[in-house]
Amino acid sequence: SYTIAERFKCKGKIPTKVQVIWNGVDLEKFKPEKPDKNLLKRYDLEEKRVVGLVSNLGKRKMPEYLLNATPYILERCDNVVFLIIGGEFGEEDKGRKEELEKKAEDLGIKEKVIFTGFLSDVSQIIRTFDVGVSVTEKEACSRAIIEMMASGKPVVAFRTGGNPELIEDGISGILVKFGDIIGFASAVCE
Repeated sequence: SYTIAERFKCKGKIPTKVQVIWNGVDLEKFKPEKPDKNLLKRYDLEEKRVVGLVSNLGKRKMPEYLLNATPYILERCDNVVFLIIGGEFGEEDKGRKEELEKKAEDLGIKEKVIFTGFLSDVSQIIRTFDVGVSVTEKEACSRAIIEMMASGKPVVAFRTGGNPELIEDGISGILVKFGDIIGFASAVCE
C-alpha cells in the first residue's frame, strides 16, 4: 500500500524504485455467490444477519474492537450473529481464543459470537456474511478486505493504514475513525 511506501520516504519523496503492488485474490474462488446451505446449517446462520471478521486472534489484529461494538450493534439490529474466523497464530497468541471468549461472556454476547478457528478455505464462509469487518489499526493492505469485497460483501473498517486505498467510503464499504466503537457499530448496522 502507499501507506507502507511512505515509510521509505527520503527528502520528502518516495523513491522511484519503490513500487506499490497491492495484494491480489483469486477471482474464481472469491466471487459473489450464494452461501453453501451446509455451512449455514453448521453454524446455525439460516435466517440470520451475519457480521464476519477474518483475522488471526493476535493482539495486533485487535478483534476486541468487534466484541466491544457488538452490544451496540445488537441494540440497533435484530437477529444478528457474529463470525470470527481465525485462530491463534504464534506462541505469543496462546490463550487468546479463551481470552476473547471470556470477553464475549463478560459483555453478555457469548451466544451471538461464533469463533470458528482457522479455516482452510475462507471463500465459502465469506459468502455467509452480510457485512464484513476489519478492526486492525495498522493494516498495510488487508487481503481479508479484498477477499470480502471480491465476494460482493460491503466492508466496515477503520480509516487507517491501507484501508482507504481499498475501500471507497460509502461505495464499497464504510470507513470509520479509528477507535470510534459507536460509529463503527452504526456503520455495521447501516
